[in-house]
Amino acid sequence: MSAAFNTEDRAPTASHRLIETAELKIDSLRRGVLYGQCKAPSAIQLYANGLLLATIDAEETAQSFVVNVNSGLLLEAPVTLRARLVTGEPIDEFEWVLTEPQDVEDSLVPADGEIILSGGVISGFLRNVNPDALPLTVSAAAGGREFALCEVRRPAGRGSGGKALIDLPFSIPLPVGLLDGKVATVHVRLRDDARDFEGSPIVFSASHGDTIEQRLARLEQGLLSLTTTVEELGRAIRTDVHRHFYGMVMPRVDAAVQGQRIALERQMAALWLECTGSEPSADAMHAHPMETLIALKDGVSGLGWLPASATGALGRWFHERALIATEISATEDAFLEIRGSAAASPEAARALQILANGHPISLWVDQSHAPWRAFAVIPRAVLNPSGSLSLELVCPVEDQVDLGGEAATASLAVATVRIASGANHRSGGARTLDDHVTLAGFYGREQTGEGLAFRWMSGRGLLLARIADRSADHLLRVSGPFMLNERAQASLRGRLISQGETAREAEFGAGWRVDIAVPRRSAGGPSLHLIELTADASQPSSEDRRLLSAAVSDLAILAQH
Repeated sequence: MSAAFNTEDRAPTASHRLIETAELKIDSLRRGVLYGQCKAPSAIQLYANGLLLATIDAEETAQSFVVNVNSGLLLEAPVTLRARLVTGEPIDEFEWVLTEPQDVEDSLVPADGEIILSGGVISGFLRNVNPDALPLTVSAAAGGREFALCEVRRPAGRGSGGKALIDLPFSIPLPVGLLDGKVATVHVRLRDDARDFEGSPIVFSASHGDTIEQRLARLEQGLLSLTTTVEELGRAIRTDVHRHFYGMVMPRVDAAVQGQRIALERQMAALWLECTGSEPSADAMHAHPMETLIALKDGVSGLGWLPASATGALGRWFHERALIATEISATEDAFLEIRGSAAASPEAARALQILANGHPISLWVDQSHAPWRAFAVIPRAVLNPSGSLSLELVCPVEDQVDLGGEAATASLAVATVRIASGANHRSGGARTLDDHVTLAGFYGREQTGEGLAFRWMSGRGLLLARIADRSADHLLRVSGPFMLNERAQASLRGRLISQGETAREAEFGAGWRVDIAVPRRSAGGPSLHLIELTADASQPSSEDRRLLSAAVSDLAILAQH
């Protein structure tokens, strides 16, 4: 009689039988343990590929039986198992086949093992252990000679017949005389089993005068160095994969999307002509969004994002790298604002980098309002005329975070991403104190005794300015009616958030001002600029707990002719 072995039936149950006759029931063979029942005492022999695995005595087969059948044989799938019921004449035989390597491991291997060396002790775990297979003996041998044994027993309070496989620790101290000035190769495995544990064999030597502690310390340092190298290789591989993704996959995706867009535009133009009798304008057919807002809790088009969770309901976590695919008009520079919902650590937000269509862009991160925000200008030169925009978020800092009760390794959680074309932005004059100009580091609007509107800045503030035409030199002038004190005045500086820009010192007279020069460019056209102001902040009084530095009232954009 033949039966197909059911590897999903990890534990003996009354409703799922591998073999069942009037005399014999074999429920399952799981991790080196055979479960079954016999109507009357009878000997049973179990074979694998014709080799005897175990003989079950007649006394053991009365009623239900649980028998350890570990043989230590190295068997590879497929394995044919045959149970022979010895009841006199004739001999009844039952056969089933383990077709997959995992079936063989789940059925016949009593435990997986892994070891490490630490402080002169071999420490390790037996993994996926069937409690009914215990006790198991771990053997450590060198030069064909066992020098240590460790018996791993059933944990207290755990009975037989349980369904759950368990992990159990063990440790084997190394004897001081093991090295003896020679090369030693230590094998660690289950006793009477030919399979070494993961991490075995361990090869090391001891030169004259070295103690075993010194040798083990050096080996441990080498293992740590190797682990670090492997982790660095893993990061390099992931970086290369992302680079190839941007260099090869994304252009093809853009081309496919553009082809679909053209086909759809033709259909829409034909429908428009049929309905109105006139051709639609080119601007209407090829318009791209001037502003895009992405709320990650609603889902995101991109790779690298972890699943949404109860604790991350306002955003989505990513680990090291994540991609966002979206659209924005390429007629001008674009403004980028990312609002975070959580961070694995304060260092993670500060380590954030952004690549737009594969090009790194300068970033300004604000952590004054929890959890974090990031601002950047995406130059028109890196935007695609097709309107497609790929944003890559990179953060090498990681830690364990909670995803609704499930631990995961992550870097940052993002709530929203907003991209706006510079064509939507106006700065200067009466709009200086609007939130879309004074982006971060400012308190609410106030007035001087003369009625001049201003906003207090903390120790660090960010403003956004748009120059309408770069065919001439310009000055970006930030000014205000007063500073909090001389300390703030002495430390006031301003700079543009872009590569190669240096800080500009402030000037004082009636109020204060900071001028930052922006040279002309041959192509002319509009441009966006992030301006950072810094000054030492302090509390104005015991009643006012805010940290203040400069009163900002105006952002002027001055062409130099």
